[in-house]
Amino acid sequence: MAISVAASALLLLLLLLEKKAIASSCSRLPPGPPGWPLVGNIFDLGSLPHARLVVFKHKYGPLIWICLGSVNTLVVSSAEAAMDMFKNHDHSFSDGHLIESLKSDDTISATIALSDYGPYWRMMRRLYTIEIFSRKRIHDTAPVRRRCVDKMIKWISDEANKGASTIEVASFVLPASFNLISNLVFSRDDLIVDPKSTKGNEFFELNSQLTYTTIDQFFCDELICNELIIMPNLADFFPYLRWIDPQGVKKCTQELLTTGTENIVVTIEWAMAELLRKPEAMKCDTLEIMKQH
Repeated sequence: MAISVAASALLLLLLLLEKKAIASSCSRLPPGPPGWPLVGNIFDLGSLPHARLVVFKHKYGPLIWICLGSVNTLVVSSAEAAMDMFKNHDHSFSDGHLIESLKSDDTISATIALSDYGPYWRMMRRLYTIEIFSRKRIHDTAPVRRRCVDKMIKWISDEANKGASTIEVASFVLPASFNLISNLVFSRDDLIVDPKSTKGNEFFELNSQLTYTTIDQFFCDELICNELIIMPNLADFFPYLRWIDPQGVKKCTQELLTTGTENIVVTIEWAMAELLRKPEAMKCDTLEIMKQH
């Protein structure tokens, strides 16, 4: 009995200390829903977190502070706030929280998305900004993007004309996005992955797991190997450095291909699903596209 009372008193003391610590820092934090002890706001997000975050946005504003377990999380839900954070205060938010499964991957030290802030991160960020994401580069590659999208639409149209009852959109969006990113990274303009080919099906199966290990298998593809083969690499002259990939050639290319491809696929699938569920929104979007063209 005494042990139970002591344990209860200790738990109550910990909860009070946690509440006091949170209250003392609330004045400096963005608003957000009150969390439960220990679990925070995990259960408040429900089965549709994106929908709940929209509700929170209307109630608390564009910046929302929530706790996922014991991990404090800042949710940015407006373009203006995101621009201010990552353009004017990017140093403060450059070191993100990594989940445990990523910490065991040796690629995190060479990727701009997962590496710690430092000289290497600044150099890679500058390289990406100038060579890939600059306004001139985006304008110059518009025809390539247009051709990749046109090919994807034709693939889906051909599949629909076959009379199929269902169409797996991801099996067409994934190769199209991979072709797009590959053409931009390698400065090519051709079809790298065809969803109708055996290699295209193999690529889709490997990407269903979306890990660097499975992507490694596809990196043996002749095209990508040929692109990397002509690039000088210290590991070619010092074989004992091969395992750490000192120049980051393989890891940086992997990051561009995998993250770019996955983001495009998820966004398109989610947007299409939402538009099918909301005909009025699809009608408005269709009219807007027609006005632009």
